[in-house]
Amino acid sequence: MASRNPITFKEFISLMSKIHLRKGEPLGVAVSGGVDSMTLGYFLNKFSKEFNHKLTAFIIDHKFRPESTEESYKIQSFSLLDIDTKIMPINWETSEESTFPTISQKETFARIERYKLLARGCHERKISSLFLGHHLGDQLETVIMRLARGSGINGLTSMEYINRFPIVRNIESLGINIIRPFLRLTKNRIIETCKAENFPWFEDSTNLSEDYKRNVVRLALNDLNQRYLDGRSQYEPLSTEGLSRFMNHMDYHKNCVKSKGDEKFEHFNKGTNIIIPRDFNLTSSGDNGICSLYLPKNLPHDHWFREKYLGTRIIALIIRWIQCSEQAPRLDFVLRCYQHIISSYISHNLSNFTIHGILLSPGKITPFGNMDSQPWIFFRQPFKASHENVIIQQINSGDVILWDKRFFIGLGRNIPLSYKNSIFKIRRFRESDIHKFFKINTTLESQRRFQYYLSQVPPVGRYTIPVLISQDKHTISEMLMSYPTLNIILYPEIHCWSRFRGQIIYT
Repeated sequence: MASRNPITFKEFISLMSKIHLRKGEPLGVAVSGGVDSMTLGYFLNKFSKEFNHKLTAFIIDHKFRPESTEESYKIQSFSLLDIDTKIMPINWETSEESTFPTISQKETFARIERYKLLARGCHERKISSLFLGHHLGDQLETVIMRLARGSGINGLTSMEYINRFPIVRNIESLGINIIRPFLRLTKNRIIETCKAENFPWFEDSTNLSEDYKRNVVRLALNDLNQRYLDGRSQYEPLSTEGLSRFMNHMDYHKNCVKSKGDEKFEHFNKGTNIIIPRDFNLTSSGDNGICSLYLPKNLPHDHWFREKYLGTRIIALIIRWIQCSEQAPRLDFVLRCYQHIISSYISHNLSNFTIHGILLSPGKITPFGNMDSQPWIFFRQPFKASHENVIIQQINSGDVILWDKRFFIGLGRNIPLSYKNSIFKIRRFRESDIHKFFKINTTLESQRRFQYYLSQVPPVGRYTIPVLISQDKHTISEMLMSYPTLNIILYPEIHCWSRFRGQIIYT
């Protein structure tokens, strides 16, 4: 059975040896006041003093409970931290979601806003290593929740000690690593450490509320594990030991699949216009968030795509990339998309297919001079008319905004005075913009890029990229200024750039 001994500082140093920090680099730690983050803050404080690191503790006030602000200041005052702390409250009125979340939305929305604030705090202090107190119990809860939503092998494996920032919703999150040194330690050991070192922690009352899915899973797992610890061996499969063994087995199977498919998938993640030898071609337009999978027109029975575990894996990767999602898509969505492609070879009927915000369209363009190739083009699902106004965002000089949760878009600072009565906005590309473009006196290079985009992208998925417009403050008239994802600037004095979030997350 798992040890209940307190964690020693020597053991913590051993855990930190796996991380390879830069000499003297500034470190950050997220502290909630709970037993896990307080223990992590305690050890990181000792570690930072011994090895000459500057440590900052970030305390996020979620504003869910009236007492949350008072608790944040109590956490800050704990002498055991003895480090620089920064309290960062969530302002729900100005958050990305714009309203205070309902109970069912709290977990998801709070996670997004929390990581946005942590990224901002790290960016301000030039911190590229942020520590979190996730432990073995958190891993097992995540595995069960992913199992319930139909995740594949990747979703049922263990977390990595070091990972990229999990929520990329603001530009400040780029270049920050998340480090979780406690991932293989049980919560019981963390609690025993707090008791042994005699320092306090807060128990958030919402952790016992069954209004939240994760709490329901946690409480159930704790109950089942305690029954096993009490000597009832029939509960072993759902105990911490049993679920850890299951997770380790999933790690093994993931590595087996990964070893067979890496030569295909790793190349996709490293850039655009990827050509992999023999019968596998995959191209991604990282600027526009469009991906094409090229398969033979007559798919042989021994083709790799007919191996379901490989075909579904590449589709899951593409969907996740298109959606810029931090989570893998549900397995049933992936299977339906895979089956649509496979069935087209039986029915000889090529048709569009839409599922879970993704549009799959059979393309007519044959790349690389290969007339035996059939492209399948993946897009973001076209916008609904009811969302037209929602996706129009104002952007000011010097701003960087996230548009449609897919594109970071920035506007230059040096706006000429001649535009003092103008408001700049980002909206989607519309069919009417094609006519507007050709009425503007543009460079030959801009015309070439525009024509190329129109020729490569079918009309059904063409109008999902952003454009920059200017509106006169006193009238409703607008002027087309830029196609940032196409690198087309119609008026050189107005600089606008964009970067596809999927390309940031997965490259």
